[in-house]
Amino acid sequence: MTERIGERDRFAVEFELLEKSGGPWMYGHCCYWCDGRRVGDSAVATSLRDFLFQLEGMRRDVGRRKNPRFLDMSPIEFFRIVDAGLFGERDLGPVELAEKEQWARHNINPSIESFDHSKIYLVEDEVVGRAVFADEPYRTINHTDLNAGEVDAVLESTRTLLGGIYDSAIAAGGGP
Repeated sequence: MTERIGERDRFAVEFELLEKSGGPWMYGHCCYWCDGRRVGDSAVATSLRDFLFQLEGMRRDVGRRKNPRFLDMSPIEFFRIVDAGLFGERDLGPVELAEKEQWARHNINPSIESFDHSKIYLVEDEVVGRAVFADEPYRTINHTDLNAGEVDAVLESTRTLLGGIYDSAIAAGGGP
C-alpha cells in the first residue's frame, strides 16, 4: 500500500514497502512530490530504513535553513550556487563560504538509490520556504514556494511513520 504524507501539489513524501521488504531493511520505493512534480525515481527499489536514517539526520537542520541572500536569488541561481558549493568544481572561495554558511543544511536530498539522479534544496525565512529541485542532467530547474516549516513537518511525519514500521520489524525479531 502506498503512503503519502503531505500534498503532491505542494510538498509530499510518497513511499511503499515491497511485499518482501526484508524485515528491518524495509525495502521499498519512495520519492518526493514538489509542485505536482515527482522528485526521485520511485521505480527504483531502495532501503526505506536507510531513508529513515537520512530523515533522522535532516532533523538537526530544522529551523536552520535560513539565508536571506539565497531567498533574494532567483531559484536557478540558488540551485546552481548551492550545488556548486556542495558538489561541483569550484575554487577555494565558494568552498570556504559554503562551509561558513553551512550550505549542506539546505540539502534535503536523501542519499538513497531512488534519489541518485535528483537534487533538492530548501531555503526558508520566518514566513516562506522555497524548494528548488531538478533531475539529471540538472538543466531544467524547478521550484515551489511554500510556508516556512511545511517541508520539515512532512519530513518529520514521514520519519515518525517509518520509525514505527522499523520498530515493529525489530520487535518481530528482524534484528538490525
